[in-house]
Amino acid sequence: MEKVSKATKKNWNKLNVDESKKKLEHRANKRMSQKRIIPKELFKNKNNVKIIKSYIDYINENHEIKDLEKIMRTFSIRWLIENDLLDYNFNTNRKNIKEFLKENNDIFLDILKLKLPIDEEDILGILYQSFQIEGEKNKQGSYYTPKSIVKNMVSQMNITNCSKILDPCCGTGAFLCESGVENPNSLWGVDIDKIAIMIAKVNLFVKYKEIDFSPNLYVLDFLENENHFIMNEKFDYIITNPPWGADVSYISKILFRQIRSEESFSYMIVKSQCLLKPSGELIFLLPESFLNVKIHSDIREYLIKIMRLEGITLYPTNFSGVLTKFISIKVKNEKLDNYEFEIDDLSNNEKYVNSVKEIINNPNFIIPKLSNIDKNILSKIFSGEYNTLKNSIWALGIVTGNNTEKLKKIQDTNLEPIYTGKEITEYRLLPAKNYIEYKRESFQQVASDRIYRAKEKLVYKFISKNITFAYDDKKSLFLNSANILIPIIEGMSIKTCMAFLNSNLFKFIYIKLFGEIKILRGNLEKLPFPIISKNENLEIENLCQKILDGNDDKKAEINSIIYKIYDLNQREIKYIEKFLKV
Repeated sequence: MEKVSKATKKNWNKLNVDESKKKLEHRANKRMSQKRIIPKELFKNKNNVKIIKSYIDYINENHEIKDLEKIMRTFSIRWLIENDLLDYNFNTNRKNIKEFLKENNDIFLDILKLKLPIDEEDILGILYQSFQIEGEKNKQGSYYTPKSIVKNMVSQMNITNCSKILDPCCGTGAFLCESGVENPNSLWGVDIDKIAIMIAKVNLFVKYKEIDFSPNLYVLDFLENENHFIMNEKFDYIITNPPWGADVSYISKILFRQIRSEESFSYMIVKSQCLLKPSGELIFLLPESFLNVKIHSDIREYLIKIMRLEGITLYPTNFSGVLTKFISIKVKNEKLDNYEFEIDDLSNNEKYVNSVKEIINNPNFIIPKLSNIDKNILSKIFSGEYNTLKNSIWALGIVTGNNTEKLKKIQDTNLEPIYTGKEITEYRLLPAKNYIEYKRESFQQVASDRIYRAKEKLVYKFISKNITFAYDDKKSLFLNSANILIPIIEGMSIKTCMAFLNSNLFKFIYIKLFGEIKILRGNLEKLPFPIISKNENLEIENLCQKILDGNDDKKAEINSIIYKIYDLNQREIKYIEKFLKV
């Protein structure tokens, strides 16, 4: 059963809601997905996808998924045979293979007959990922890294014969196998998944065919096993693709109090830093949201203040079943107060240089992608005198506690329109699609009447690629997918303020500085509103009114005026417009 917070239960009790009928049962949630996805990006030869699909179909028809460990054990032994480390009678001269067979002798003979494509380096990992249910992979944050990404991350290590390398979430050993070290005894791996560790051992056996060795691979929870001997080792490099969004235990939260978020990879980074040698390096694969989302500000602060951020790589592709974009970070175990580092964006072959000093001056330690022209434009915008929205009035839309029950599709007596974020467009509201009886005491969360019923107010989408504000002078109601702003800026009317917020320039500023799809009050309060004359205010306000009356052509005129106020040249304007693809 999905967990429900105490606060939510308290609100349900307040509203007399039956907990057994909660919407949580019907929420689109990947953690509940029963689908299986073949990770096609992991294949070296795309022709092998059909072969593996046929094997999966065969096993689904003839075996139970509860026997997955035995299934993968069989494929592992088959892979040893394919690579001439074992014959069909299970004979071998290798001590390490004999030890492996003692621990892994229960197999399916019919599966053993399935020939594996020899041109795939991690065919076992592909098979294992293909058998796993998407919901379980999502809960564990378990998605294996494409080969091209592994190669790129490993290339960032300056490996020598003395280098000692750890992967604390090693899975089937992709990073360890790619490392290229001559001595496999310098490779260490940890994973909570014993099937993955079994596969990783086989992959290392195959990688180092000429060496009879016992891999330093262990089934354990890296965050919690403080007494395991590996926790006393020190490493030159720690490289991994850690779980994203996996649950963090209470013990981990106690051990690593410097981390405030619930994100598992943050704890992995802090724990890994403890196992690094002086000047050792971390190379982690992380979601792109690491760069700017507020919830990750704690780990950004930790890396910037405690360690040295050496570089960031942005990748152009996604994982199968994972929608978020991803990055890799390289961090050195040394402290340096003022320095620059490079962001390499492989999606557009751009490189950006960032100053740590600028990041420290940002309260959320956001790491922006800023080219030289970006920096020049932003410097020009912020160099003059300006006002902000800090003294303005803010509010959330109504949280009903039960939209299904309280929202109506047809207007009736005592019902009035209520708008959602979907009805918010630039400057104007689309017609409302829902109606509600405004009984404040029945709502889970509600703002002041004086805000909802204000003579004028602005509303904006909370989730949006671009900041988008609409004007309301009808004292309308809004759901919590829309937030409310009553701006207080000296020398600017509410409509003029809206024009700046909807302008291409402010869209550009918001994306470059914050990059979030959540439009947060704290970010909006940092936007620079220039000191303008009464005539400029009146001119922009009149153009706004024409847009509200339906003349959208005036948007371009407003953009031109705002560019001129900030003294931007044609090259800078063209760059902004191209960036926004207007």
